[in-house]
Amino acid sequence: MASGDRRLIAVTGGSGAGKTTLARVLAAQLDATLVLQDWFLRPRPERPSPAFLEKFDFAAMERAVHQLLAGGRVRIAPFDQKTRSRTGDITLQPRPVCIVEGVAVLYSPIVRRLASERVFLDVPAGEREDRQIKRLDEEGWYVGQSRDETVAAILAKKTTEDPIILRQIRFADRIVNDPSFQVCAEPVPAVLLEWCRRFI
Repeated sequence: MASGDRRLIAVTGGSGAGKTTLARVLAAQLDATLVLQDWFLRPRPERPSPAFLEKFDFAAMERAVHQLLAGGRVRIAPFDQKTRSRTGDITLQPRPVCIVEGVAVLYSPIVRRLASERVFLDVPAGEREDRQIKRLDEEGWYVGQSRDETVAAILAKKTTEDPIILRQIRFADRIVNDPSFQVCAEPVPAVLLEWCRRFI
């Protein structure tokens, strides 16, 4: 667990599970700093290998978390899902609570050690795939790649990524798999807000 008055919460689960939605609601409830693991994706030419976990720069993410928990500001150039490259820069301000979310955050031993709460969103693959395809159509991710190619890549995650992500369940303190939870619903359901208040 983080030292001092600062606290780290980790949220993970498969692509489309609702991690970012939950983390944003939780951050609003707790006035927390939010760190997205997707910001630390490596552009394809920089990846040491095609392996799933090699997509992420864990060292950079861990440095950011450490600095925030130590009370320092963090400036990063986040990875952009549309252009598939790093673009611009953002500055993260330290707050008493830091939330880090992403499909593989619990593969970081530092995050596992420092987090006071480790949450895994366990959502069926079919439902997650539907959400990802809807997001693709609404947000236009993966510039330069056809919709059919992207949908095929989303469906392939069931065998290429999901088994690796699922292994993180053993590190979780809280596993959320209730279909009524409705993490991605709008407006935010009262049951979700009530669940988030348990962290206060």
